[in-house]
Amino acid sequence: MAYWWVNQGQTAEFEVQGDFLWSPKESRGGSSNQHYTNMTLLSPGDLVFSYSKRMIRAIGVVQERAITSPKPDFRQAGSNWSETGW
Repeated sequence: MAYWWVNQGQTAEFEVQGDFLWSPKESRGGSSNQHYTNMTLLSPGDLVFSYSKRMIRAIGVVQERAITSPKPDFRQAGSNWSETGW
């Protein structure tokens, strides 16, 4: 079992209330970063600490490995991200 710390910003409320994590694979400009790639390293049973607004908002247990998925409806949040993610 591994432990993960996730700094959530503009999409935290959507993800915490929806019981999911989502990350773009890359920005709209095509750049990637290690935070995006780390989604592929999570394994079932791992613990995730979701941090937002200066406190831990949720603690979750990974249920399945990351899969390719379209960007959820975050309204205006994440508008600079690609439409495909994990």
